[in-house]
Amino acid sequence: MRRGTIFIILFVVIAVAVIAASQFFRSQPPLEIRVAVSPLAEGWVREAVNSLNATNPLVNSTRRVHYTVETIDDVQVWLNESRPWTVENHPVAWIPAADFSVQFARENRLVFEVVQPSVARTMMIWGGFSSYVNQLEQLAWEIVAEEAPDAVLAFYHPARTTSGLSLLLSGAGAFHDTTSLTGAEVNDREFRAWIQPVLEAVPNFNTLGAVAETLAARGPSNGQIGFLAEAEWLQNLRGFLAQANDPVVLSYPQYTVIFEFPLARWNDTNADETAAVNLLGNWLTDAARQSSAANFGLRPAQGEPVEGLFLTGESYGALISPVVQGVEPPTRNDLRQLVGWVGTIVR
Repeated sequence: MRRGTIFIILFVVIAVAVIAASQFFRSQPPLEIRVAVSPLAEGWVREAVNSLNATNPLVNSTRRVHYTVETIDDVQVWLNESRPWTVENHPVAWIPAADFSVQFARENRLVFEVVQPSVARTMMIWGGFSSYVNQLEQLAWEIVAEEAPDAVLAFYHPARTTSGLSLLLSGAGAFHDTTSLTGAEVNDREFRAWIQPVLEAVPNFNTLGAVAETLAARGPSNGQIGFLAEAEWLQNLRGFLAQANDPVVLSYPQYTVIFEFPLARWNDTNADETAAVNLLGNWLTDAARQSSAANFGLRPAQGEPVEGLFLTGESYGALISPVVQGVEPPTRNDLRQLVGWVGTIVR
């Protein structure tokens, strides 16, 4: 047999083998990748994951992947010893709201490593119905704390949610005029006495539900002023919040908590799982997904938004480039002590 003929036959055999192997791998059940995400970014992440699944993604050129999204608040992961995940049962990828949550989770024996330091951003801001805000000198911490005994406030439970806990951190930053909090600062008597009326100004946490949705549906009787994530305000500019005669007014505190939504991967993953998380990170940070984040009131990981809900929000006080300072929390144990005290004030 001629040498050229042999090469042709070998080429055909190899090509057939490659095609057969590819078809075999594609016919296998996909690798399921659980992605846990903060409620603040759930809508955007779920849409992005659905669009990624629609591409029938492959990792390492052979393994099909399918992503599923589940929602969990950061504090449920790291605050208590009763962990929601175990070594045997945990998501492969996690997108918490705060970067400090990854470190606190590790301290709670849930070992995640950051893959992308940020896939999107939002921050905690004030919002209040103009009929009430116009009576104040300004919508700022010192004014809200002073007026709290006579006001109806709305925010998430500070001992059960990351958004609620952020109210305490932002308030402590304002009270102590600092961006780097210590345990002594968040747990001193003067700060507790100052912020206690704010905590007591929420009539009933159990009836608030999704706070911005509740204010949009029921109006100022459920909260004259709220402290929520910018993204949540922007997603709910309708109903009572958008009434022409009494619209919500948004305001950015000098000291706030900035959420950067890091993408973290469980430490002990195989090569395919690692590649799948990396693929997800690249997908979330590509130009199309970063642009679509603004449709959910989220800022891109880098730079500022130029479209989406921010254009609508500008007339309510939303700022494209706000001048704020991000507050960093003290240790996990310090926060547990603070939250323990909050539990004695609000139920």
